[in-house]
Amino acid sequence: MNWKADAADPWPAHYGSKALAAASKHLDLADVLPLVAPRLWLETVQAELEFVTHRLVTVMGSPLQSTAEAEGVLSVRMPKPLEMAHVLVTEPDGAKGDLGEALERAARDPEEVSKRMQQLAQNAAATIERMRRQGHSLYLHTFEFEPVEAAYKAAPAAWETLLKGADAQSKEFQQRVRLAEGLYLCLCDVLLIHTPAEGLRLWRALFQSMRVRFNGPANIQELVHIAFRAPDSKEVLAARADLATIQHCNTDQDILEMVIAAQMHGRQAWLEALIAEDEASDLLWRRRRAIVFQGFNTLPAVDKLQWPLGSPVGSAEAFKRSMLKWTNKGALAKYWWDRFIGATDAESAYAAWHAFLGLADRRAWVWRRARPLPTTEFDRLREMHLRSNNDLYVRTLKEPEEGTAKLGEKFLGLDKPAKWLMLDGALSR
Repeated sequence: MNWKADAADPWPAHYGSKALAAASKHLDLADVLPLVAPRLWLETVQAELEFVTHRLVTVMGSPLQSTAEAEGVLSVRMPKPLEMAHVLVTEPDGAKGDLGEALERAARDPEEVSKRMQQLAQNAAATIERMRRQGHSLYLHTFEFEPVEAAYKAAPAAWETLLKGADAQSKEFQQRVRLAEGLYLCLCDVLLIHTPAEGLRLWRALFQSMRVRFNGPANIQELVHIAFRAPDSKEVLAARADLATIQHCNTDQDILEMVIAAQMHGRQAWLEALIAEDEASDLLWRRRRAIVFQGFNTLPAVDKLQWPLGSPVGSAEAFKRSMLKWTNKGALAKYWWDRFIGATDAESAYAAWHAFLGLADRRAWVWRRARPLPTTEFDRLREMHLRSNNDLYVRTLKEPEEGTAKLGEKFLGLDKPAKWLMLDGALSR
């Protein structure tokens, strides 16, 4: 065989490695492994997992040759099974409080914005290629849960060495994480099931050390999904409690994402217990947070919706009404989504779809994931409609958070602390 995976050319490396592994099962593993992309070793090799694990850990120990960073802000979209991850790049935020820069950005014409984004994309691609050519072949790649779980069971001690320095955030640990963030995320998923105490250690360490945001369903950070996806244990409950602290949950958008993640992974009981705790708190801000949680979490039947009359009296009543709007819009969106899913003719489905789009937000990802499997020809057509309109669906669900009062800029209806709270002379998060 004269072909070998090139880490800097991911698409041929991905599919070529799968084909090579499938066609060479009769050959010696030690001869085949160097030809396959390292990120696919666990997925394509079913035997000798202990040997493969030790080889993979060795690859992760390669010294970092370049500290160059991409100009833009990178993020990774977690892929569906059998797909490859997509790396996205956005323009970094300007300096806080720099009105001149904000006005300059707002004044740019579309052509200038497009040119700038193209420059950022080219720079990001060059940076990623350089990192992978230097031998860091796991950089910004994701991993499937089942192969990593099988490898962990085969050689747990080898995986545990990857946690060295996690508590102290040692330079070596941070470097290993930076070069294999996707693998560390998957390992965290595995550990929270099999050794929850170690999983919690790693989960907390990754919040401090990860530089690139990996986004799962509904564009929510994968670390959040991991905490809600893992089966209940003392350590997993501690991770969820961490997410509810002011350190992690300090915007209305953070609260919305916690509600979505909890609902998506069947943790409604945990969420309702947190809301009840907030409602009973002596702290005003926690009682206000309960109102926000309820506004996002509650979806009453459409004939039970509340529609207050007249102007609100006082800021507290105005705040409650602002959250009631989210409750009502969510309930109506769910009503029309159900009508769309339950329709048996094209006209009814099309009408319900457009009514749904006018009301929906990211909470709709929960309903989409829970939809029934197609069983009829009309169900198949409905699935085709969803897939062909996926870009519209994604854009529409983001819009309610991007209005004049952006959820990411607010906390409990007020400006988020980062806009006004100073800690030791520096703005908080």
